[in-house]
Amino acid sequence: RTVGDGGIINSPLAPPWPSDTAGIERLLREDYPLVPGLPDAADKVQRAAMDKVAQDPRAFAKKLALRLRNEQQIRTIERNQKIQDGFDHLLAGPDAGSVRGRAAALVSMIRTGLPKELPADATPEYQATFEWLTQGEGAERDRKIFDGLRKQFRAGEAKVFGEALQGGLAEGHSLPAAVQGALDRIPVPVTVEVDGLKPAMSGDFAFGPRQKSWKGNALDAIDGTKLGAALFNTALHPAATLLSALVFEEVVNDAMSNPSAYGFEQMDRFGVAMMAGGVAAGKGFTAKNVHLPVQFIYDADGESNTTAFDGVRHIAQGAAEQAGREVDVKMVGVHTDPVAAYLRALFRSMHPDPSIGEGRMPGEVAIVSSHTDGVRNMRSMAQRMAEEGTGEPLILTNTTHPPKTIEPSELAEHDWTFESLRQTIFDITDHIREHSALPQTVKDRFPPDSFMGQQIVPVIEQVLADPKSEPMRNLVMARLQEDRHALENFYRR
Repeated sequence: RTVGDGGIINSPLAPPWPSDTAGIERLLREDYPLVPGLPDAADKVQRAAMDKVAQDPRAFAKKLALRLRNEQQIRTIERNQKIQDGFDHLLAGPDAGSVRGRAAALVSMIRTGLPKELPADATPEYQATFEWLTQGEGAERDRKIFDGLRKQFRAGEAKVFGEALQGGLAEGHSLPAAVQGALDRIPVPVTVEVDGLKPAMSGDFAFGPRQKSWKGNALDAIDGTKLGAALFNTALHPAATLLSALVFEEVVNDAMSNPSAYGFEQMDRFGVAMMAGGVAAGKGFTAKNVHLPVQFIYDADGESNTTAFDGVRHIAQGAAEQAGREVDVKMVGVHTDPVAAYLRALFRSMHPDPSIGEGRMPGEVAIVSSHTDGVRNMRSMAQRMAEEGTGEPLILTNTTHPPKTIEPSELAEHDWTFESLRQTIFDITDHIREHSALPQTVKDRFPPDSFMGQQIVPVIEQVLADPKSEPMRNLVMARLQEDRHALENFYRR
């Protein structure tokens, strides 16, 4: 491992993310490292995916970008309809004050949640809405509608929506028109993420009868067993990782030249958030639980070790320049406890329930490298951006819920060395392999009163003790052993 420009750690275990898509296409056509230790059926899928994508990566990326646009349009229509229906229903019930007052009360409750007791300073409209949801005839049904309405808003969107809604009603617009105008201010962002591309890719690599869901395709491809979804996820990862940059380029070029197709016509400037963080750090979860007022989210793979930002910015700025628009690109770094990340990854990949056990099986070294070198790169990148005046990154830790903002300098408090984290992860794996149980060091690290101690550790122990998980557990352990051997051979060379 060497230190390059700006303190960025370059590691042969994590090839730098190319800053141009020609580099991605070149890697696709060359012998890009595949996932070791997969069973024959899964390895067949992995090689077929790489071969097919490499034949014409640009055409394949265009196809996936079109699918993402269609999915975003469908999500927008469904979300808007649910919000319109929710406001129509919940504002029609309470009979107090003005529509503006009741709308303000409802938005306030959406932002904070339905209180257990009526606040002392509640307005008449707030009181009427509160009583309607808690005491009125059909209150249980209305609370379900309210809960469904809250879920339609991403973090921070209800505030923007509420302000626009009040503005529309003040101008004399009808409630439906004001709601629609407010919805235009919070368009559904397009998210390009490696895992999100796999469902769209799955139908192209299923060896068996086509089924509607990607899990169905996965089970066809991997011998029709419950092991299929996690294996299929892992097998498609190399191709999806390399293809994601091309898909991102296709999406931003299309959206900036044709914003109305995405509901972006009200946007004065475009915003891009590049999610960075270690493998299994919870970047997708974090993106849903913090306010990111952007139109595009690029969820970089953890293995890139936070080297993707320059490439993402290069693509976004090129698309904006070509379309005659302006764009802001922000790095959103996500930090988490690497041991917790590893345990979550193991849990998801070992779980016998196929609706849960579909998580990718990352190798130990991918976890170690991305949570040590990757975190240092995140800090170096933030420092470089501050020195250049090219933007202020947003660094979050999801060791709390909701995720909490931290300063880039605070990342130093969480530093592991590559060697110390590698030994810790190896010890956990070896203990699980030998004893089918978590080591005491893990239980001590996550006491019963912590989130991990309450929500994750007990469930992992149940999975490890469940005979139904044994086939998947054995397969995951064998895969990790092969991955470790591949690393040792790499170091010998």
